[in-house]
Amino acid sequence: MPFLQYAKNRELRKQIWEAYQMRGNHDNTNDNKEIIQKIVNLRLQKAKLLGYKSHAAYVLEESMAKTPENVYALLNKLWTPALAKAKGEEADIAKEIKGEGGTFAVAPYDWRYYTEIIRKKRFALDEDEIKPYLSLPTVREGAFAVANKLYGLTFVALNNVPTYHKEVEVYEVKDKDGSHLGLLYADFFPRESKRGGAWMTSYRNQSTKMANALLR
Repeated sequence: MPFLQYAKNRELRKQIWEAYQMRGNHDNTNDNKEIIQKIVNLRLQKAKLLGYKSHAAYVLEESMAKTPENVYALLNKLWTPALAKAKGEEADIAKEIKGEGGTFAVAPYDWRYYTEIIRKKRFALDEDEIKPYLSLPTVREGAFAVANKLYGLTFVALNNVPTYHKEVEVYEVKDKDGSHLGLLYADFFPRESKRGGAWMTSYRNQSTKMANALLR
């Protein structure tokens, strides 16, 4: 994404965009279309065995949306204003391209690059100037401060806890009364052996234990 945002060479932007869009779709040993089809079919089978019309109906039942129909209702409601906004941005990009002497139509790999140019011209906003304020320590402490303000949580760094990688940071999470709630393993940086993207998981799920007397 940063390459698409800053690279002046349009042909290279096109190459990286197309490579990204076609990943896992080259009919070779790394192609995953057949695997995806199997996953989709198995999900449908599972949903029907449990009495649902679709996998979406199954997974949405316990979510805020509840049903696929509610999801589509929201998306359809958003579609018209979102499309209008996108067309407005496309017109701005086309105007910028024309101003540079370009004669080509706006393509997906042009969007981030020209949006960045327009943002700098229109708002004098340079992301490079903002970066010092968004360093990892600053953002981390900001997140901890918000959690403390909203929920009274505090985070204490621990250096004597085993981790699965040297880059992992561990924090003890304490409740507003100072009692122990759990451990937070923070693993911020990408690496070859790690799944990409922003995500989280758990090693031990939350549970509630009640005395037998309360169950009688």
